Amino acid sequence: MSNTIKIVTWNANRLLNHQQELQAILDINKIDVFLISETHFTERSFIKFKGYTIYHTTHPGNTNRGGSAIIIKGNIYRNEEVQIEAEDIQATALNVKTTKHNIVVARLYSPPKHNIRAERYDEHFENIGNRFVIDVDFNAKHTNWRSRLITTKGKELLKAMN
Repeated sequence: MSNTIKIVTWNANRLLNHQQELQAILDINKIDVFLISETHFTERSFIKFKGYTIYHTTHPGNTNRGGSAIIIKGNIYRNEEVQIEAEDIQATALNVKTTKHNIVVARLYSPPKHNIRAERYDEHFENIGNRFVIDVDFNAKHTNWRSRLITTKGKELLKAMN
């Protein structure tokens, strides 16, 4: 059990197409936790990484689009925290134990076509706790995070953040 955890995030755009290169990245860089969006997994998808366990959430239509995943080193103590398999959000979260604290690590993905209200964002952030690392791809554009335009989804996310 370590006091530090090396975490990486990535938008895979079809994880099954990148298995060999991802195994090399995990091994060479000694990654502890890899947060991934757009896995494009279905219930029949299967992938393994030597020395790691993968937790994933599929798109609810069981179609090969969207999705989220967490790949975590096998020797790290963790519990599955949350799995949200909805049209508007796919989320995977784990509670990870370090020598000093428990932290929640999570990956959320929201397809661009869904407009999410601030209250829906609040639902997801309320249960995370005080110590967390969360990586999101909400496809919510706003100039506050250096996008060149503002979408309704971006306005609602900013409202929830405030």
